[in-house]
Amino acid sequence: MSMRTLIFTFALLVGLQTTADARAPLQFDESFHNALSALPTIGSQPLGDTERKIVIVTFFASWCPPCRWEFKSLNAVRERYDEKDVAIVAVNWFEDWGNYKSGKRMQRFLASTKPQFPLVEGTKTLTDKFGGVDRIPTLFVFDRNGREAFSFVHLQGAEKMHVETDELIGVLDALQ
Repeated sequence: MSMRTLIFTFALLVGLQTTADARAPLQFDESFHNALSALPTIGSQPLGDTERKIVIVTFFASWCPPCRWEFKSLNAVRERYDEKDVAIVAVNWFEDWGNYKSGKRMQRFLASTKPQFPLVEGTKTLTDKFGGVDRIPTLFVFDRNGREAFSFVHLQGAEKMHVETDELIGVLDALQ
C-alpha cells in the first residue's frame, strides 16, 4: 500500500469516526423551557423565564465531586451576570445511582454548594430532549436565540472533570 493510499484511508476513517460521533446541535426552545418548568424544584428558587436569555443547563447529582466543583463555577457566573441576561438551571440526574438516594446527602450538598440558581428533578423524558444525558456533570450553554453554543460532558477517565469558571466566562462574554 502506498503512503498516499495509507494517508487517504486514515483520513477517511477519521472523518467517518468524527461523523459517527457528531450529534446535531440542540435548539433550546419553548418545549425545552416547558419541560424544565414542569419538573419539581429542589430548594426554594423557582425556574424563571428563559426567553431571549443565554441559558446554561447542567446535569448533576449530590454524590458527584465534579458537580460540587462545577457548582462553584456556576455560582461565580451567577455573581458576574444578571439573571435578566443569563439563566442557569441545574437538573438533578442519577441521584439514586447505586440505589442509595439520600435526602440527607442532598441537604449536605446544597448546604456546601449554596447554589444561586434553580434546581429541578430530572426525568428520562427531559434528558432525552438533551440528546440522552448519560454522564454527569453534563453542561449546555444556549445563546439568546436558543442555539447550542457550548457543551461539556465529563467523560470517564478524562483529565478534565468539569467546566471551569474562566471557560464559562469566555463562552458567555462571546455570546453577549
